[in-house]
Amino acid sequence: MDSTKLLVSPINKQINLELHAAHIYNSVYCYLQSDSIGFIGTAEFFKKSSDEENEHARKFMEYQNTRGGKVILVTDEKGNSKINSKKI
Repeated sequence: MDSTKLLVSPINKQINLELHAAHIYNSVYCYLQSDSIGFIGTAEFFKKSSDEENEHARKFMEYQNTRGGKVILVTDEKGNSKINSKKI
């Protein structure tokens, strides 16, 4: 088996981990930026972190595509990343 086929699954896993992290950071950003919380500076940190994770995912996707692999994105339909203010 060539290395391209061997790496498709691990790279897809990493892409999905990066996107999941971006989603979590974006959720925290929205929570902290809301009028009722108002931690604008801290919120901006999480916004930047989300953008960085998205960029990592894009780079892995581009790599996967240029190497002949297929990008497979997985979504969590359970909504497990919902932030509840009582949990923070």
